[in-house]
Parts: sequence; structure tokens; C-alpha cells
Amino acid sequence: MNLNASPLTLNAERRTLNSPPHPQPPIPNPQPPNGILGTQLLSCTRKRESMPSEISESNLRLHYTIMCEDVRVEINHKLSLMGIFYAMQVPQLPVTLLKLVILNHWSGEGQYLSEVRILTPDRVQPVAVSAPSPFQVPPDGYADNVTIFANVTFPTSGSYVVQSLINSNVFAEQTLHITEANQHPVESSETIQ
Repeated sequence: MNLNASPLTLNAERRTLNSPPHPQPPIPNPQPPNGILGTQLLSCTRKRESMPSEISESNLRLHYTIMCEDVRVEINHKLSLMGIFYAMQVPQLPVTLLKLVILNHWSGEGQYLSEVRILTPDRVQPVAVSAPSPFQVPPDGYADNVTIFANVTFPTSGSYVVQSLINSNVFAEQTLHITEANQHPVESSETIQ
């Protein structure tokens, strides 16, 4: 666990559905040791019901958080996610993931600072922490915030806590279950959360 690694923040872009299509550069693949690879922010507008003119954290909504092994931005500005998971069963612990991606999909309106933290099951120690990253949700639009961690080590089995922070305050939490192959797997449901 190295929380002092220098993060790489990738360019933030705002795209509207009416803008002429042009290819977006691929996400760079630098490999700094033990830490954050970077954060990619994508915003697109779409028509929705009218919203209050007041801009605050109260109108910000997190629709979903997805954990996966990799993400790619396609030429049509869609995201392709590879290796989506909610839990991991590993042959032995501790285990180090070379790459871990956290995708948050936001709607609302306004400018915010986003952070992602992964805490140990006892909620005492951070396993990985991203640097604060600014993003903007355009009026009647949405934003996808992608945080890429490199070389994340999970020392023990248990339910790790993935926190999404907005303006340095915890906005949402999700668990990531890590088990050894000889342990009983986490119960699952057919519903994607």
C-alpha cells in the first residue's frame, strides 16, 4: 500500500450530443508504482425533466458505481468496461490487483470535486485513495467519473468499503467483498446494484 504515489489526472472533456463527432484520444497507460493511474471525466448533455435552478450537492445524484478491471473510451464517446465485478475470490491473500477501475455515473448540475477511497473492512486504514478531481455536470446532463488505481493490495479477506466523496464529504459507499478460494463465496443475487 503506497498512498504517496503521484496521481496522473487525465484530461476532462465536455461533449454535447450536438457537437460534431471526432475521435477522443485513448486513455494513456502509464504504470507508476503503487497508486493511482488517473481519472477520466466525461460529460454529455441529454434532455430530462426540468430541474430546480438552485445548484447544490442536494441536486447531485449518483446513479451507479461500477468496479471493473479496465475501461476504454470508444470513438463514439461510449465507455467499454472489461471485467466487471462486485466481489473477488482469489487463490491467496494478500493479493495485489495491477489495475482497478471505479466508475461513477452522476446527474444533476454544477461543479464538484470528486474523490474515491477504498478502506479496509474495519474502516480504519485506506487501501487506495485518489486525489481530488474537479468535474462538472452540465445542465440537463450527466458526467461519468472514472478513477483508475494501479497496484492495489488487499491484505486480508473481508468486505472492503469503496467510498465516493464529493467536495471532501462521503456521498456514497459500496462494499467490495474479497475472499480466499477456500472460503465460502459471498451470496449473490440476480439484481445488479
